[in-house]
Order: sequence, then structure tokens, then C-alpha cells
Amino acid sequence: MIDSLRCAQKLEEVGFTRLQAETQVGMMADIIRSNLATVHDVKDLRVATQHDMRELRSEMHSEFASVRSEMEIEFSSVRAEMAQGFADVRNEMRTEFKAIRSEMAQESAAIRSEMAQMESRIVIRLAVAMGVMMTLMTTIILGATAYLVR
Repeated sequence: MIDSLRCAQKLEEVGFTRLQAETQVGMMADIIRSNLATVHDVKDLRVATQHDMRELRSEMHSEFASVRSEMEIEFSSVRAEMAQGFADVRNEMRTEFKAIRSEMAQESAAIRSEMAQMESRIVIRLAVAMGVMMTLMTTIILGATAYLVR
């Protein structure tokens, strides 16, 4: 600490009386003692700081565990929502594909029906055309035969 005798001697050397020097050194020693930390004070502070650090670590671990738990719950919720969303999209796609297949089947049936009707009209026209050709050929043959016979 402070060497009070030496300090008092120095004050006496510069003109202080013995009483003034001792009073001055005593007051300085009191001030230093009241404001200066002792080894015991430092040890107590160290123990208190270590205790505070342990509490802080414990609180941090607890808080991190709580945050992790909340995140896991939230992630699970998001995963469930995503899975449901994907399932909904798949169902919508299946429904749309069924509707498209049904429309395609109806269009295909309508096209086949139109083709069958066209085929019937073509067959009728061909038959009429063949009948006309046969009549013409018969007329030509009969005309040629009549010409040759005369």
C-alpha cells in the first residue's frame, strides 16, 4: 500500500509541520483505503463475475434452445403447408388433365362422326357419278352400235 512514514517525512521536508504531514498522509490513506480495491474485493468481484457469466451462459443456452424449438415448430408448419400446397397442385393438375382428356375424347368423337358423314356423302356422290358415267357409256355404246348398224 502506501508508505505513510515516508510520505509524512517528504511533507515535513517541504515545510509542513509534523501534525500537518501526519494529518495529510492519514487523510490520503483513508481516501485510498476507501477507494482502492483490496485483494479480497477483487476476489469477491471475480466470484460475482463468474457467477454472472454462468447465469448468462445458462440464460443464453435456454434462449437458444427455445429459439431452436420455435424454429423447428415453424419449419414443420411450413413443410406441412408446402406438402399440402403440392398435393393441392397435383390434384388440380389431375382434374385439369381429366377435363382435357374428356374434351379431347369428345372432339375426337365429333371428328370421327364428321368423317363418317363425309365418307357417306363421298360414297353417294361416287355412286351417282358412276351411275352417270355408266349411263353415258351405255348411251355412247348404244349410239355407236346404232351408227355402225346403219
